[in-house]
Amino acid sequence: VFDRGYVVRDEMGEPLRMIGAMMDITERKRVQEELIRQNLRSQLFADITLKIRTSLQIDEILQTSVTEVQKLLNADRVLILRVFTDGSIKAVKEAVVPGLPVVLGQNIEDPCFSEGYIEKYSRGRISAITDIEQADIQICHVELLQRFSVKSNLVVPILMHNQLWGLLIAHQCHRPRQWNEWETELLQQLADQIGIAATHAKLLEQETRQREELTRSNEELQQFAFIASHDLQEPLRKIIAFGDRLKATCDSALTDKGRDYLQRMQNAAQRMQVLIEDLLTLSRIT
Repeated sequence: VFDRGYVVRDEMGEPLRMIGAMMDITERKRVQEELIRQNLRSQLFADITLKIRTSLQIDEILQTSVTEVQKLLNADRVLILRVFTDGSIKAVKEAVVPGLPVVLGQNIEDPCFSEGYIEKYSRGRISAITDIEQADIQICHVELLQRFSVKSNLVVPILMHNQLWGLLIAHQCHRPRQWNEWETELLQQLADQIGIAATHAKLLEQETRQREELTRSNEELQQFAFIASHDLQEPLRKIIAFGDRLKATCDSALTDKGRDYLQRMQNAAQRMQVLIEDLLTLSRIT
């Protein structure tokens, strides 16, 4: 409520009465708070997008995501679970308030997380549970959440090439929590950005591996060319040398056909020597 008032005084300055007005500014405050949240969300997306474009360091991007979202949502825990093709789950990044169990680095054994759940999350399923004890979920899943003191959670899938890469999860541990629309949208949009980052990181890893393989292949080619050219040049030098001696000492004893054969042999040896030298030149090209 916005309240304004002032005192009406007489000619002597004595107060006569008070005039004021009160205004309900609930809607104005709600809009202001929504604008603040929108600005924080925009700043978070800008930071993550910048990291994707500049660093492509997936670990840094994931850690920034969970840390900033945990602050923005004022959640007790925000974590990213990596879901593997065999159905196993592992916590890879986490931001959690002190005093709560740590999930990071643990292999999560959830017997309820079957292929059916993987298929649903692969289609974009979002799970928002206000109170796990009142929700319609399997008891084995409730026990897993209680192991980490979870009272309420919001789960959004992270997709890569339409395949389930992981889960972005917010936990409330001290009390149940009703997740609103903008919080769900925040996690969903952030999960999309993480999926893009994971795709870029995978492409970068493949490119790095291919570059290393190409470097190794080029080094082997250079070694092969050097060894092969050295081994091939030695007999060629002997062919040319003994051909020259034969021509110098026995030219008068050779028939015209013999001289022709000798010349062809010399020409072929010289052409082969040029080819070997070209192979050496090719091997030195970076």
